[in-house]
Amino acid sequence: MPTPDDIEKALSAIATEGVEEAPEPLTVQSVFWRLDDLDKKLRVFHRMADNRDLQFEVMTYELPSFANLRPPTELGVEVDKGLIKPIAAATLLLKSLQRAQRIVVAGPQVLDDIQRCIDRFLQTLPQARAHLQLCGADPKLSPPADEL
Repeated sequence: MPTPDDIEKALSAIATEGVEEAPEPLTVQSVFWRLDDLDKKLRVFHRMADNRDLQFEVMTYELPSFANLRPPTELGVEVDKGLIKPIAAATLLLKSLQRAQRIVVAGPQVLDDIQRCIDRFLQTLPQARAHLQLCGADPKLSPPADEL
């Protein structure tokens, strides 16, 4: 059972600043950083998937920017090919979270579904990262300070 401190840490890790800011230009490197950021946050969220506040934060702030990315993007066909599976997995996770928010008392099957969707998304990441690296993303670069 997560403690209130664990929940607070997870909420602060997931909270984003400047939600209403103009979206950053889409580049291979920015998509790579976004996947890396989602990977870290979803690994934290996986352990506390039963927390409604965390579900809402992930569903509202983290996933939509990636799940709503629809090929063809301005990144090109080769990059889009590598993003199809992660986008599909993120969309499934987003829909599962939306369904869980509608249910007043989420049973174990709903939480299992959320965790399966997180696992499915995390399984697509190594191949997507490798594909983005082939398309020019540099894993050694760190995101700009305003994205941390």
